Amino acid sequence: MAISRRSLLRATALSLGAIGLGSTGAGALSVLPSSVKEVLSVAVARPRTAGHRAALARFDDTHAIVDGGVELLLWPGDLARLQATGMPFEVTIPDLLAHDRAARAEATALAAPDALPVPGGVTDYRDLQDFYDDFDLLVTMAEADPDLTVEVIALPNASFEGRTIKAVEIYRGEGHDGRGVAYIDGCHHAREWPAAEYCSIYARWLVETDLDATATDHERVVDMLDAVRVRICPVVNVDGFVYSRSWAGTLMDTSTLGIVAGGQGAYVRKTQRNNPLVTTGTDSDVFYGVDPNRNYAYLWGGTTGSLVNGVDAPLFASTSANPLDQTYYGLEPFSEPETDNNRQFFLTNNVITYLSNHTQGRLILRPWGHTEMRCPDEDLLVDLGERMSEATEHDGLVGYESKIGLGLYPTLGTSNDWAYAATGTLGYVIENSSGDFHPEYSSLHAPGNVWPHIMQMFLLACEEAAEDRAFGTLTGQVLDADGQGVQASLVLTKTFETPFADLAAYQGTGQLTAGGSALTETVAIPLQTRPDGTFRWHVNPSTRPIAELEGAEEEWVLVAEAGGVSTQTSVMIGRDESLHLELRLG
Repeated sequence: MAISRRSLLRATALSLGAIGLGSTGAGALSVLPSSVKEVLSVAVARPRTAGHRAALARFDDTHAIVDGGVELLLWPGDLARLQATGMPFEVTIPDLLAHDRAARAEATALAAPDALPVPGGVTDYRDLQDFYDDFDLLVTMAEADPDLTVEVIALPNASFEGRTIKAVEIYRGEGHDGRGVAYIDGCHHAREWPAAEYCSIYARWLVETDLDATATDHERVVDMLDAVRVRICPVVNVDGFVYSRSWAGTLMDTSTLGIVAGGQGAYVRKTQRNNPLVTTGTDSDVFYGVDPNRNYAYLWGGTTGSLVNGVDAPLFASTSANPLDQTYYGLEPFSEPETDNNRQFFLTNNVITYLSNHTQGRLILRPWGHTEMRCPDEDLLVDLGERMSEATEHDGLVGYESKIGLGLYPTLGTSNDWAYAATGTLGYVIENSSGDFHPEYSSLHAPGNVWPHIMQMFLLACEEAAEDRAFGTLTGQVLDADGQGVQASLVLTKTFETPFADLAAYQGTGQLTAGGSALTETVAIPLQTRPDGTFRWHVNPSTRPIAELEGAEEEWVLVAEAGGVSTQTSVMIGRDESLHLELRLG
């Protein structure tokens, strides 16, 4: 039985970690296969045929398009696989680890002496617990402002390996009073450390700016937090992140032993789920991971996008049914507890804007990832995307490029496309940094001061969640049988089908357990009225964008209940619309 990448990385990390601590266990080195000397490298591939484009889905990518070619991260064994495709390519970085070490050294040398300190005085990448410790500190800091609330939330699902996943919510006033939510997350992909850092820095920056009346953005932040509930989850894929971080700053980063001790585990992408891989012969390895950003329900399970300029022209997407591949989409949508946490939140809250942070590329990607067809909110998404791009311009450096997701490469089953398709949330993927998945920490400063401009981009997205054009406004009052206002519980509901991709080609392969062609999903968002029964509620459109594209109209069902008596009514509302309701019980 061949040793799997997961088994090799884990066994080696443990054995060399023991060496670094002065313990025994060095014997493991003598039994490793010779193939371990092949190091991570980077190549630019230029597909010329449909077969070439299909083959790309099986390789790890860096999110970069270079001179019209697709940049790939090649793991040991991938070079031979790439050669076997017959696709033209060139290796641009023969040894990624050596290249990145040199780049980090250069970034350190060029670090601006007048760089603004990162909030909290952070000077290097943090581990998972560091982020959670900072959350607890923010709770204490917020006590200085009686109107400010910071809540640390343990998400409902533990990770595959049993870790608690946490988010922080920041708002002023009641918070759960009908206002919309701005949600920011990071690190769907384990190796993308800057994505987690920027999320955590933003949480600290919001609290510090609220508390400092002299801060430049104090009034903007206070106004935004009065109108929006901000939720931040810096690390979605906690198992992968912890594993990736475990390879940092140790003997492994300076060794010449390749995959054994070369720090390559820091570049893992997926979750740490065990995938039973049953093939012919004796190969029955357990291989790690699902790509969590291919595990969402909208168009899950396919390998092609379509409809380029309105013409049915299939594009092979960066997603795969093979557990060995870096873009493996899992046995079924939301199979990963980490992605199901996001699903549960979106289906029970009015998330108006959403930024999912990744690394690398300096990009702002809006729906769709699979087609050039205009989405119903194209004008709004383009406007916000361009303003966020302008916010990241500084020191002669152009801002993040704003474009549709397909403008990078075709994807299916991604978080922001699902959030937009299923709930109407205005969702973007933000690709932070450039040149490395985890560059020297000083790159958050140089050139110039980078991180403050990212804060401005995040702030714009949060402020958008308070703009009338981004949501519909429901107002009204619940009355008892005598016509008197009464405090009541409201629930806004809708059940719908989120379509998968075409699974016909994959049925019977043993890779899929979901079956069917769609996932039944139910939105159920609660709200408590004021004591007199009145309410004001910012809600996403009743008609989902994918239904609107088909010319359909959909309604919310609004249920009001008090004292065991309930009533319900249908609600149809769009963005920048208002509707006043009178709900009578009995």
